[in-house]
Amino acid sequence: MLASLFKKFTSDGFKRDENGSIIVFVMVVFSIMMMVGGAGVDLARYEFSRSTLQYNLDRAVLAAASLKQQEDPTTVVNDYMSRIVMNEEFEVTVTSSVQDYSRTVSASAVANVDMWFLSMAGVSHLPAKVVSAAQEQKTNLEISLVLDVSGSMGSNNRLTNLKVAAKEFVDILLADIEEDSVSISIVPFNSNTAPSQGLFDAINVAQTHTNTTCLDFTDASFANAAVDPLVSQAQAEFTSYYGGFQSPHLPSSSCNDEGYFEIMPYANEANVLHTKIDSLQAAGNTAGHVGIKWGLALLDPKFQSVVDDLIVGGDVDAGLTRLPAAYSDTETRKIIVMMSDGANTTEFRIGDTYGTGPSPMMEVATGTASFLHYLVSTDGSQYYSVADDVWISAAVFNALSTTLPTYLGTRQMDWPEAWGNMSTTYYNNVMNDAGPSNDFLGGTARNGAEADPLMLNSCAAAATEGVTVYTIGFEMNPSSVDTLRDCASSVSHFYDANGTQISEVFGAIATSILKLKLVN
Repeated sequence: MLASLFKKFTSDGFKRDENGSIIVFVMVVFSIMMMVGGAGVDLARYEFSRSTLQYNLDRAVLAAASLKQQEDPTTVVNDYMSRIVMNEEFEVTVTSSVQDYSRTVSASAVANVDMWFLSMAGVSHLPAKVVSAAQEQKTNLEISLVLDVSGSMGSNNRLTNLKVAAKEFVDILLADIEEDSVSISIVPFNSNTAPSQGLFDAINVAQTHTNTTCLDFTDASFANAAVDPLVSQAQAEFTSYYGGFQSPHLPSSSCNDEGYFEIMPYANEANVLHTKIDSLQAAGNTAGHVGIKWGLALLDPKFQSVVDDLIVGGDVDAGLTRLPAAYSDTETRKIIVMMSDGANTTEFRIGDTYGTGPSPMMEVATGTASFLHYLVSTDGSQYYSVADDVWISAAVFNALSTTLPTYLGTRQMDWPEAWGNMSTTYYNNVMNDAGPSNDFLGGTARNGAEADPLMLNSCAAAATEGVTVYTIGFEMNPSSVDTLRDCASSVSHFYDANGTQISEVFGAIATSILKLKLVN
């Protein structure tokens, strides 16, 4: 039979017969289509193998680079990779650097993926090579914790919940660290932000009174990261809207520098920070732009001389002498965490008309170590006796040198000194002059619409210097969070929080600060 078929195929008739010749063309086209379609299958298998390798190698190096890991990095990576279920065999290469406070692990994996269809074109296999690297290190951390302590924080247990969250945040960051590698400054803000006395004394301030320590920043200064201690800074006037004589109403004051409202700079002991956080109280308006201005200033290298002074004064641990590090220091990260429960409202301020130069308040010194105070009328014809709550004539006042047995002298007080003794409402009631109150609440004061862009300027300055800014809106009205969200380093650096959830948010931020990261 085979012989007959061979004879037929080799006969001249068969060779001349063109019937069925299209089959050859179809077979060629079919083969090409099969190879092209098969190539897609091969490449899909290749990508699956490659992505499987990459995913598992990433997990392996992350585990090996963790500072909590006790095993040798090569052992950890190989153990992880040995658990992969793949048709292909692969080889893994690991390099690592392990130090007390840093672990860096790099690894590569290669697998030859067999080509089922491309082999028809001479491609028997394709190498799938992946690389990954991870690093965890305990870098030096400089952190400014900028906390809203305005009056609204006193409602709905906000301040109580904040204290718990902030202390947990401190504990996470100070746990198992190299000595003096982390410093945390607590920066409370309400209507203003009050530096501690030591911080105030270490800065060049054009001091006009001794009542409080707040500064009066110009609009332009919010675009700068630093508060240059060598450049003269303006002191904020101190008074309040409500209150009587020498009895200011602190919630409506321009600067509340009671100890619990003051900045605590550069602390590195958990118990000290806990005590400060526990002491916080809620009162006043919301001037977040001033809070973040101070938070950023405490991270700026120009404050190195300030830290030196604070160490000499015993306010800062001597081990922190390196602070604040240069922005270029690759071993230091600078971070601001700002929490607020509402939009910026009013930063109370007194304008130049009632803020500089001689005031209408006269101070009479007596031999009893006390002072008598008088307010002189605009025309100078009458003097209001604060002690007696009566107006007396100029003649009676001028005769005090002879009629007051303990009289030692009289001097006219400048406005900044005078405001330390009275509220703007008290002044208006006596002098029938609402000018200071109008300035204090509106004319010279910064309202929220004026404060918001200043706050964003400080956040932009932080970004320029590589400072990471996290922001937290704590039970805020959704319409009020835009400035806080825009202030954060990115959308993912902004957090919403409600109730006890604030602890989870602070915990997440602490974890983010310390997180292990893939670097390749």
